[in-house]
Amino acid sequence: MTDKEIDLLELVNVIWINKLFLAAWTGLFVLISIIYSLLLPNIYTAETTLAPSASGNMSSDLSQYAGLASIAGISLPGSSSGMSDKDLVLSLIKSKGLLERLIENHNILPDLIAAKSWNLTTNSVSYDSDLYDDTKNSWVRKIKPPFKLIPSTQEAYKFFYKIISFC
Repeated sequence: MTDKEIDLLELVNVIWINKLFLAAWTGLFVLISIIYSLLLPNIYTAETTLAPSASGNMSSDLSQYAGLASIAGISLPGSSSGMSDKDLVLSLIKSKGLLERLIENHNILPDLIAAKSWNLTTNSVSYDSDLYDDTKNSWVRKIKPPFKLIPSTQEAYKFFYKIISFC
């Protein structure tokens, strides 16, 4: 007949005898994990959910989005047009008019199309030198017609739509 009992004192004794071996392997894996985590690039993402408030007053609901609508060059009506507030906001974000205003007023085109990385310590953007020369603030990309040296709104919209997700 076999003895199926576990002697806890004997188990602790075996672990105590091999403590240096266990500590060395644990330390090695901790060191490898730290080095690996420090070598990973920083990747930042942002997500947001836009939803209308539950208020029944349509004019006050729409007034919340008046600033966003004015950026896109749209004036909001005083009454409901059959479109929910969420649909209205999503259509504004998806519109090329909003992107055109952002390009004109905030010069986001190089950041949208030519940015390679962002340096956390210097708080600066690195650009792909084959596309954009940030020292001269000029486009240097080599393209074939019908594309132009400076990317069009339609071309920028393709990049914008790839990095933005709509729920």
